[in-house]
Amino acid sequence: MSNPPPSPNPLGADAPTRDYVPLAIAAMGFAIVGGTAIIALVTWTVRTLQTGPAGSAPPSIGSAPAVVLLAGTMGGLLFSAASVWISLAPVRSPYRQGGLAMATTFATLLVSVVSTYLADGLGGRGGLLMLAIVAALGAWQLGIRVGRQRAAVA
Repeated sequence: MSNPPPSPNPLGADAPTRDYVPLAIAAMGFAIVGGTAIIALVTWTVRTLQTGPAGSAPPSIGSAPAVVLLAGTMGGLLFSAASVWISLAPVRSPYRQGGLAMATTFATLLVSVVSTYLADGLGGRGGLLMLAIVAALGAWQLGIRVGRQRAAVA
């Protein structure tokens, strides 16, 4: 009998036995698309609030649309960070969970700003609503994938 070949992993026998990469990718995708859906819906709400009379006073920083936009955007970003953190609970590493949550939150901000800008420019309020619906459906599908990946590593 011969001995098994040595592991090609640089950690050797200390190498992890589970692959968390598919879970991390699914969790990050879910968080980005879900956060974008929330921010698109918030932007649609703000654009709806702005459809007041044409001669109304100029908006101030304490106006309802500004507060809704700020609070809703922060809520979408918080959803993004929290969903990655919770989805990656099987990893049991706060360092990895936090790092991926922060990176995903920045990616959510970037994707949501660009996509809502384009949706509003191309389709107005209808485009924003369509983006929110499509992103919510995508998040639902990715949420199912996250559940499958969590079950696979458990």
